[in-house]
Amino acid sequence: MPSRISVVIPVHNGLATIGEAIASALAQTRLADEVVVVNDGSTDGTADLVRGRFPSVRLIEQPQSGPASARNTGIEAATGDWVAFLDADDVWLPRKLELQLAAVERAPAALMIGSGWAALGSQPTHIAYRDALSLDFRQILLGYFLGPSGVVAERRSLLAVGGFRPDREGIEDRDLWCRLAQRGSVLFYPQALWIYRRTPTSFSRIRMRGFEAGRRLMADMRPYVQTQWGDGTWQTVLAAVALRYRAYFEQDRDREGVRLCNEMLAQIPPRWRRQATLRLVLPYWAARARHRLSQRDGFWFEPLPPLSAFGPSNPGGA
Repeated sequence: MPSRISVVIPVHNGLATIGEAIASALAQTRLADEVVVVNDGSTDGTADLVRGRFPSVRLIEQPQSGPASARNTGIEAATGDWVAFLDADDVWLPRKLELQLAAVERAPAALMIGSGWAALGSQPTHIAYRDALSLDFRQILLGYFLGPSGVVAERRSLLAVGGFRPDREGIEDRDLWCRLAQRGSVLFYPQALWIYRRTPTSFSRIRMRGFEAGRRLMADMRPYVQTQWGDGTWQTVLAAVALRYRAYFEQDRDREGVRLCNEMLAQIPPRWRRQATLRLVLPYWAARARHRLSQRDGFWFEPLPPLSAFGPSNPGGA
């Protein structure tokens, strides 16, 4: 098991929620070796609350620079071999670190591990899974949800790939997970281990920003995907991303977003658009619908597509 683990909590004006987040980190069945709170220019008394209620927590102050910069500050300051991220408006369930670190111990090549999550107000059912799942790079690139509050990652690897990139605001987490997945294995613990609090200002709700950053991410990753699995796989994933975003933009009645997605799709050969629709997008929405109707597990994680759905496995496949 990793010898030391640091918790990194970035916060900006989180007075209403930061106390609950820190308390959940301090109530773990496997205690972290340190909790680092990076106060990203808060003006609402957040820093005073942390100092007053949690004297054992390391508090670092910086001018407001955004969540990516705040997390990077925490990574650099951390003394642990592994870093567990926790957003200031989320909370962990008590066995999160214990279960994830046990899974990492069984998979020495793993560089990071995520977990399932539950929405605030739900009652997640704890289902005992013997082993964590292994996530493929393509599944992460497609947008498989690995919220930062569910992730524990090796600090040395985080530093080696350069941490979070502020210019990827909106998908800076997926961008980093993709870069880590190029270096080693990524695991996922299929049980709700943290609670996600949806708020009007959540970065995940800022759709266009995430879409534009996602287009840059897809362009960055194109050479790697084409070398590993061929151009057909890259075209399939690109089409699936555009189709999913178009559905979101249609739901938001965002005509500009729909137009941009249609422009992307028009540049992708029909063969790969069809494959993306039939093998990635329709199964994804069907799985989401089934889950919402049943809620039998009491928690949510993105439907995981089989690797065969991504297209040809041979490099250079067309």
